[in-house]
Amino acid sequence: RGGNLMYFNTKMSHMPSGLGFGGQQGAARLWLPADFQEAHSVISDATFEKGCLVGNTEDFMVRFSMDVLEVWGAGGAEADQSQGQRMQVDASTRQSARKVDRARLMENSFDKEVLFEKTFKSADGSRHVQENDEGLTGASRSVG
Repeated sequence: RGGNLMYFNTKMSHMPSGLGFGGQQGAARLWLPADFQEAHSVISDATFEKGCLVGNTEDFMVRFSMDVLEVWGAGGAEADQSQGQRMQVDASTRQSARKVDRARLMENSFDKEVLFEKTFKSADGSRHVQENDEGLTGASRSVG
């Protein structure tokens, strides 16, 4: 009938946290918030056939709280192994993203010139000695 929305968010603070099925983003047919309080179900959407998913009522929206959530998984040992490998790859990717390879920052002459040209400029000939009217000398720094 329509798109098949499946929504799951636990980390992005600018988006609703929870689990949603059917409907569209922001208006799921079945919505289970992260704290399992104030869950709701609506009677119709473009994904599923019209009908009440929770309870037995003709109200457009039914709000409910949950005492128990039963979760089923399918796939067996092969799926479990595949998921474990994927989790290891994800962890490795996150770990390598946390490290900065300083040698790669200046891989080519363009990067060296554009990114680091002025970084050490103040240490390179920017100090010079000045003599004032009274013959005293002092160091000054030019900023450029």
